[in-house]
Amino acid sequence: MTIIDYDKLLLERLNKLPQAYVECRDTRHLWYTDQDLHLEGEISGRQRVERVLSCSRCGTVKTEHYALQTAMNGVQRLTSVGYRYTYPPEYTIPEMGRADAPREILRASRFRAGTT
Repeated sequence: MTIIDYDKLLLERLNKLPQAYVECRDTRHLWYTDQDLHLEGEISGRQRVERVLSCSRCGTVKTEHYALQTAMNGVQRLTSVGYRYTYPPEYTIPEMGRADAPREILRASRFRAGTT
C-alpha cells in the first residue's frame, strides 16, 4: 500500500505557481470593482442585484448576488444570496484540502521564496 504525502505534494505544487497566486491564497485577494451593484433580474419574486469584483494580483473574478428587499417600514436592504468565483488557470490546488496544515505550508513556502 502506497502512502501519499499530501504535504510534500502541496509544497511541490506551490513552488510551481506564480507568486501572485500564492500571495492571494495567503493574504486574500486584492479586489477592485469591475461592475458595481446593478439589477440583474429576479430571484424568488425579488429583484436580484449583482456586483462583479476582480483581483488585481491573480485575476480571480468574484460575482456577488443579492436580493433587494423592502421592509414594512419602507427601508430597503440587500441580502446576500450567494457568490461565485471564477479562477484563472492553474489557481486551484486540490492538495490544499488533503494536507495536514495547508495554510502553514503555504506561509512557509512564501517565506522561503522571499529569503532566497
